[in-house]
Amino acid sequence: MPVDQRDPNFVFSQTYSSETMSTTDGGSSTRHASTEESVCSNDGEEKGSTLTLEVSTLKLQNMLKNEKQEVYATAMIPELYFKRDKPESYKSFFLNASLIMLLASGGLFFAGIFLRIVTHNPAFQSYPELLKVIPLLLGLKGSIEMTYASRLSTMANTNRLNTFRKLAHATFFNLALILGQAISVSLCAGGFIFGICTAMGINLTPLRIALFLLSILTTATIASFVLALIITLIVYLSMKFSINPDNICAPFAAVAGDTVALLILNYIGTFVYSQTFGSTGVWSLIGIILAFGIGCLCVAWKNLNTREALYHGSFSIILSMIIGLGVGILFHDSVERYESTTLYQLILNENSFIMIQLVFIGAIVQMGEIALISVTSTKAITHPIFIASYIFFAITQILILFYICMALTRFLFYMNIDPDNNSIPLLTALGDLIGTIFLAICLWLYKTVHSPVSI
Repeated sequence: MPVDQRDPNFVFSQTYSSETMSTTDGGSSTRHASTEESVCSNDGEEKGSTLTLEVSTLKLQNMLKNEKQEVYATAMIPELYFKRDKPESYKSFFLNASLIMLLASGGLFFAGIFLRIVTHNPAFQSYPELLKVIPLLLGLKGSIEMTYASRLSTMANTNRLNTFRKLAHATFFNLALILGQAISVSLCAGGFIFGICTAMGINLTPLRIALFLLSILTTATIASFVLALIITLIVYLSMKFSINPDNICAPFAAVAGDTVALLILNYIGTFVYSQTFGSTGVWSLIGIILAFGIGCLCVAWKNLNTREALYHGSFSIILSMIIGLGVGILFHDSVERYESTTLYQLILNENSFIMIQLVFIGAIVQMGEIALISVTSTKAITHPIFIASYIFFAITQILILFYICMALTRFLFYMNIDPDNNSIPLLTALGDLIGTIFLAICLWLYKTVHSPVSI
């Protein structure tokens, strides 16, 4: 009786044979790999039966493209390559995810403070283009870093980082990938913002354009480098202590990415805009950063896994950038209308990605963060109408993203697309868009009922 290897009623254990290389007369390489699986039925009817799968040479040639690397077949049969002997228990998941969620929620509070500092920085008040790019820049950088965290966690869980050499190899090429992506998407984001500012009639001189580009490119480069190393360290420690890095890395990347990027943007932007630079010197620095980004992309293209992420993951990042443009416009308009927007923007948007793992305690965390803001900020809104609507929309946003996440992941698997590289950018952009709209509605309801002079 044939057995479907994708049937969830079966538990697989496997041994992977080492690949053999044979070179043809034309110089091309052919890889042969075989997978032996022991398939055990949960109902006990077919215990001990074995199933041998022969992976076709043509499929491996298309997948590996003649590169001397390990066979990456996780996307075909994920259960076969999970390194743990036993599946992760609900208790372990709950404890790990709850702890990191609470820590990350506290981090979002401080990220909101940094966002308020940046938006009220006197050095930036005359440059509305910098305020418009903040949500777009944070969203894109968050997508890149969370995608890296998810990709590295998958490699750890599939036992492809079991030696320091493999970890260093993966880190090197993935670092090149995210640096190249960060520089390229920051450049594209700057181009979109320039188009919007031009359409709004804002006068942009060549020096002003150069200062803006230098600020966001430098911020993206430094922040991506720092966060990539921290994420790699977290994955390494997770493997050492037998903790699933999937429960830790993505929430950490979501929070730390915003905090680090805002901190660096505040200091670098203040330095750049407060100095007297010549146009030639600024454009020269921009050219060096762009050349470095191109070099990083070339390095990433030489590796199979990062090439796949670069090639197939670019569409979702571009689509999230387009969605992020709308978020940036809404955010800038909300800041001009309601001063308290910066206090709640990051908490509402980023908490959705953290609490999507533990939906049922989302309301508790949201109420705790609102109480913390009310105590620490004079601009906090304590009216019952705002608090009730805020919590309602926060839980609604989490539920919407939860079901979108499940549907999107299933669709990507059905289309043979790696969700690690494509789902997070889309979910991040949709979460930012939904959160910004819901926050604007909350503030509008409060203003309608309370009619304050300034909120």
